[in-house]
Amino acid sequence: MRAAIFLCGFSVLAATSCFAKSSYPDWVQSSIDVADTVLKYEEDYDAAVLLEESHIEYRGRGEIEETVRRAFHVFDRDGREFATLGIPLSSDEKLTKFNGWIVYASGKVERLKKTDLVEIAVDRDKLKSESVMLQLDRSESMREGTVFAYEYTVSRNQIFLQSGWCFHWEIPVALSRLSIEIPKNWSLQSHLFGADFAEKRVNGSVHIWEARDLDGVEEEEFQPFRSLITGNLVYSVYPDESDLSRYPYLVFRDWKSVAQHMDAVHSERIVAQTALRQKAASLAAGSASQWETVSKICEYAQSVNYLAVAIDLNRGGGYIPEDANRTFETHAGDCKDMTALARAMLKAVGVESYAVAAQIGKDSWVHEEWASPHAFNHCILAVPVGPDAPERSGVVEHPVYGRLLIFDPTTKDAAPGVLPHYLEGRKVLVCSSQDESLLSLPIYGPDVNRVVRHVDAEIDGFGNLIGSLEESNYGANAQRLRKLYRKLKRDDFEDLIRGWIAHGTREAAIEELVCEDFFDENRFDLKVKFAARRYARIMNRGEMLLFSPVFLSRIQWVPPVDEERKTPYVIGSRHLEETLSIALPSGYSLDAFKEPQDLETEFGVFSMELAFGEGRVDVTRQNSQRYTTVPVANYGDVVDYYETISRAETSKLVFKREG
Repeated sequence: MRAAIFLCGFSVLAATSCFAKSSYPDWVQSSIDVADTVLKYEEDYDAAVLLEESHIEYRGRGEIEETVRRAFHVFDRDGREFATLGIPLSSDEKLTKFNGWIVYASGKVERLKKTDLVEIAVDRDKLKSESVMLQLDRSESMREGTVFAYEYTVSRNQIFLQSGWCFHWEIPVALSRLSIEIPKNWSLQSHLFGADFAEKRVNGSVHIWEARDLDGVEEEEFQPFRSLITGNLVYSVYPDESDLSRYPYLVFRDWKSVAQHMDAVHSERIVAQTALRQKAASLAAGSASQWETVSKICEYAQSVNYLAVAIDLNRGGGYIPEDANRTFETHAGDCKDMTALARAMLKAVGVESYAVAAQIGKDSWVHEEWASPHAFNHCILAVPVGPDAPERSGVVEHPVYGRLLIFDPTTKDAAPGVLPHYLEGRKVLVCSSQDESLLSLPIYGPDVNRVVRHVDAEIDGFGNLIGSLEESNYGANAQRLRKLYRKLKRDDFEDLIRGWIAHGTREAAIEELVCEDFFDENRFDLKVKFAARRYARIMNRGEMLLFSPVFLSRIQWVPPVDEERKTPYVIGSRHLEETLSIALPSGYSLDAFKEPQDLETEFGVFSMELAFGEGRVDVTRQNSQRYTTVPVANYGDVVDYYETISRAETSKLVFKREG
């Protein structure tokens, strides 16, 4: 089968020579000509990138033209997802050219035109958006050995002169090329991260970076941010003084200039009018301290309905909030709007605050060396607080402002003073005229992100398990559970808890479920009465009783050992503390068990103690892990750690009938 595919790939090369040059341009032929260099990957991947190229020309007066070319070689049907594309366009962008080609293994060529693109509104469920996506999906046309290629040109007017480039894909790349053309007397500064393999050359006013024959960067469980394991380029273009005087470019040479700019565009939007000032005053009335005032206003900002808005992005619209008075009237807005509303209300009652630029999601392009608002996709709030503010994860120490409350008004799952878990460890920028560096937010330790659980259970004469548990969740655990509790219907949430119990038992049923949310403490409690049929095995006509002493949150999955790890392994902070008491049916005594092995590693500590009394088993279990990024070379240590815990938690206790 593999040999057939190998020959199929080369049939493209043979057949295409029969076609006229007009079938497709030379760059597509050049991409096909290097197809043999990626065939070595077909055993491990479903497709490969033959070419990814972008040529960006800065023409002055804000005019920019970008031409993108991509070609994919599809090895098999599972690689057909790469025969799709999406071209995002904002109000200041225009698609001036599009052409595409499907080159089949037989040599047949299918031409794609601009009219084949389908325009889809971005965020169709939102109130307003000026962005669209031009989409094309030809995945169903893909066969073994097919090449899918396209090129398009977009022109835009833009005040920003910074961007980034990733050389890697999740599939192999034969050639990745970025070229930037700038006017005479302009300059360019770039930084490479994890891309020492990239070659740069300068041809007159054109700066070119190339990388060849790159392995795919696959998605693996518990890996770092993608930008930390791929080769990336970031750059800034600087016009000369003449062009700067003729067009309002935004130029950033350091983080201080970014902070000052963002502070300026936000400050003019937080001037409260009468209705907003009155609302702020009513919220602050009766507060016993500044912290209480700040908390009330933050909680009000949280009540605003989240609404994504994408307007005039190339001219800074993505960073400019709606006027706070308008957000107050509509009670709707996005992250920057909600932040501006909170700041306007705080200002109205005499409390200083700042907008904070952050990045959330599965990646991070925030680098100390590259000062750019493009590094961020989220806006939150910072408030200097006094000694009356509690010691909480969301109150951090800043080198300029002292104690700062870091608060995200878009979350409904974390109270003021609690750092949302998705901001842990992120580098953020406090936007003010005084700040000139990034601030690193803390990462929850196991003392914050913990679960404390007590279980009382009983096994009857048929091996059925009946019990109750009380559990307190703190930190990220509380936020995630709270979010599910609020989002799901009662029956669905109960199904979730039942599935969790059934994961370590069989045929679990929930007899009673009580949830208590201690929101201000970032704590979420569960009280559950449950039953599980045939949890313990009755053997030899009742002569023996066999069961595992751990059934909740036990580690049954361990990192795979049969595959070579390619990226570092990230272990998150957590702490589990559990006491479990299981009453046995009468007439049984301990026959055999294996003493659990305690563990102490650089990233985690595990212990489990068993005590056997008359007619019962008492289990004390603790597992405490510290946030650690484990290098690929030490992946075996991670596997050993989890395998040892899994053996302890899934081991069986054997009891025999007395007499």
